[in-house]
Amino acid sequence: MSDSQSSKSRPKVIILGAGFAGLNAAKTLGSAHVDVTIIGRNNHHTFHPLLYQVALAVLSPGDIAQPIRSILSNHKNVEVLMEEACQIDVGAQTVGLKTGIKLPYDFLIVATGSTHSYFGKEEWARIAPASKPLKTLLRSAEGCCSRTNSPNGKWSRPAPTPH
Repeated sequence: MSDSQSSKSRPKVIILGAGFAGLNAAKTLGSAHVDVTIIGRNNHHTFHPLLYQVALAVLSPGDIAQPIRSILSNHKNVEVLMEEACQIDVGAQTVGLKTGIKLPYDFLIVATGSTHSYFGKEEWARIAPASKPLKTLLRSAEGCCSRTNSPNGKWSRPAPTPH
């Protein structure tokens, strides 16, 4: 039986999210007799427990982020899509993507993660920005480093550059 024939008879599993839960589900199903599609908004997985190390310039972003395709490269039945799911039609068993594509599934795993909370104090967002995504964190790290690398070793903002 060819791969295309066996693939048609295998159940299709869609995993929404490529964080810890999504990746673990994909790895677990990587040896099962199913076709897996994992959908994530980024092409990398970030190890969030070490984000503060990047913010303090102890680690570089590359130390805590790894391409999702390389993490799952040993699993030939797993396909990775850098996309955003915007609709789930449970009746039709499809996931609608931002690009307009609809993917059919037999089984759906929703592992879209969590977000920060300011516990009803949204004004805190101005002084305590979330460390997700990595781009936001890098801006914080740059600001921190530019203040701590002053010649006198004191906390100071860099001088404005003349235009």
